[in-house]
Amino acid sequence: MVTLPLWQYVAMLIIIILLIACVIRLRKQHDNLAEDLEEATSLCQTLQIAHMSAQMNIQQKETHPMHVYLANALSLNMTDPDDESVSFTRTRLTPKKAADYLKKSTFHVLNRIGHPDTATVVASQLAEYGYTAPEAKREDVTLKQGDVVYVAQYTGPRLPEGATHLPEGAKIIWYRVVVTRVTGPAQR
Repeated sequence: MVTLPLWQYVAMLIIIILLIACVIRLRKQHDNLAEDLEEATSLCQTLQIAHMSAQMNIQQKETHPMHVYLANALSLNMTDPDDESVSFTRTRLTPKKAADYLKKSTFHVLNRIGHPDTATVVASQLAEYGYTAPEAKREDVTLKQGDVVYVAQYTGPRLPEGATHLPEGAKIIWYRVVVTRVTGPAQR
């Protein structure tokens, strides 16, 4: 059996530690790149929405400012029945990402969560990430091209009256829905 001098064992140990440090550093860089890619994707979507809104205004010769909504559901009742078709994209978000998008919105956010307890629970979750939700108003919504809806979809047991936080076993699933195209009116 060959024995190595102590300094060679120490040198091999240092090399192993340096390799582990390199792997950790590369992993952190990979995570940062993933966050940068997600941010760039979000920016591209925002620019696409602005471009679509500008095209729509030019084509229809009317001004319809893009609206940003906060809602707890997405329904066909939110579209104009006279429109021939409505297309949208849906992206799942974390609560933090939803709050970040809402904070960065250059448009006034319209809170259309109809149930007061749901609105309170959603506002509480957003507040954890530094966003103060506007007051909820139960009003009809008709989505137009370029509109964005941040959907806080509650799943779980029925909310107890006066709830301010999620009960055990409940969660809110966040989505960012962008109305990408509206054609119409439909031919009857």
